[in-house]
Amino acid sequence: MTSFIARGQFLILSATRSLTKINPNITDHPKSKAAHYLNLLLLLAGDTELNPGPTSATNSTTLNTSSNISHSDHSKYPCGLCESNVSWSHRAVCCDCCDVWFHVTCMAMSSEVYEAMHNSSTTWICNKCGMSNFSSSLSTFILPLSNTYEPLSPSLPTIGDSQTSIDTRFDPLDASSPIPKKRNTNTNKKSQLKVIIVNFNSVKGKTSELAAMTESVQPDIILGTESKLDNTILTSEIFPPNYNVFRRDRTINGGGVFIAVHDSLIASEKTAMNKVDCEIMWTEIKISRSKPLLVGCFYRPPNTKLDVLEQLEISLNKLPTSARTSNILLGGDFNLGDILWDSQSVRDGSNCTGLCTKLLQITADFSLEQVVDKPTRGDNILDLLLTTNPGLVNRCQIIPGISDHDIPTAFVNLKAKLNRKKPRRVFQYHKANLDDICTEIHKMEIGFFEKIRSLKHHNLEITANGAWIHFKTNLLEIMHEHISQLN
Repeated sequence: MTSFIARGQFLILSATRSLTKINPNITDHPKSKAAHYLNLLLLLAGDTELNPGPTSATNSTTLNTSSNISHSDHSKYPCGLCESNVSWSHRAVCCDCCDVWFHVTCMAMSSEVYEAMHNSSTTWICNKCGMSNFSSSLSTFILPLSNTYEPLSPSLPTIGDSQTSIDTRFDPLDASSPIPKKRNTNTNKKSQLKVIIVNFNSVKGKTSELAAMTESVQPDIILGTESKLDNTILTSEIFPPNYNVFRRDRTINGGGVFIAVHDSLIASEKTAMNKVDCEIMWTEIKISRSKPLLVGCFYRPPNTKLDVLEQLEISLNKLPTSARTSNILLGGDFNLGDILWDSQSVRDGSNCTGLCTKLLQITADFSLEQVVDKPTRGDNILDLLLTTNPGLVNRCQIIPGISDHDIPTAFVNLKAKLNRKKPRRVFQYHKANLDDICTEIHKMEIGFFEKIRSLKHHNLEITANGAWIHFKTNLLEIMHEHISQLN
């Protein structure tokens, strides 16, 4: 308070001196009362500073706050707690109710729980969505009781007593144990399929992003568009080894589609349906106790004419008669964002009304229904998933993409047949008959050189590949004969 008065007096003195320089007679005039008015202004202004303006601490706080707000506003997938951006390099979980991402560290989730959720299809709900909506008035609400019974003990507090606390913990009179679910012992079936639609915009330079995405999402089927590959690039150079990839390349500069199916599923290409003049790929997935699932991936480049959709219609017409009742999944980047799928109409003022109308006609003719209900690029739904049986799609959610498109992820309730792995034969080398093996290898060496001399006698030569095949075949025969094995 003393410092406040001192600073006020200093300001009054300074202002008085300034006014005196302007008008020397102002302080001598009895009616001016300049000092009195300045004192009132000082009191009305509140606390004062010798150097007006925000302090350095306030500045830094404001700047930091502005920076955080700006970062949060520009983050497309902010964490629900810290509001920082969530990317593929972070360990994070998404709420299945509100679709908000949370860092594992922000949720204080242990690595064991995260890995267990990562390797399963468990539904996870955040604390905000899972908490019951209790009213704050319940704790003070007094029930109007009609009986006149008193508490068992006079020391027990009443319901409306705000000065006391009631311990509501008690032991239940009856208890029951939940009936454990029967464990599915059939390991040759997969109860649900996870299908994702990804616009890569050149997958060649995004092998690390693709590996991280498949490791995190663990999709069963990947429908990829704009792969931008050609026949000079091997599948093994780009894709993870545990996926069988069916490609239809255009050039390395644009276009191209593919379907990547996890090697645990039984898949084959539908060659007849792929013989059309558009970028489409069809595969067939074996389903347990049902007809196969037909999966297609389609890409319509921007600014193309109606003939691309006509070729798509031709491809659908090539569906065999026996497969007319099969379930169909057709996904990809159609680049037609002016369709209002809820009303099956075209947005007013669209510059591609004919193309949108044609696609709506195709979906109606083949009983296809579109299940992606959220934008995948900007405010438009460009990446679509069409199906003849929408009831099979448990849910469809949008996750961050690895290009300018987000990734629709669909969970399909179909039990796919799984590949039965061939039994692996393991040699028990500790039980091998080494003396007999050495004898047989010596005989093989003599026989090999005799074969070379015989070929030279007939003016023939053995190639390096031929020599390797001869050595490998004979060595395996010796191993199978003299080393016991286990399946």
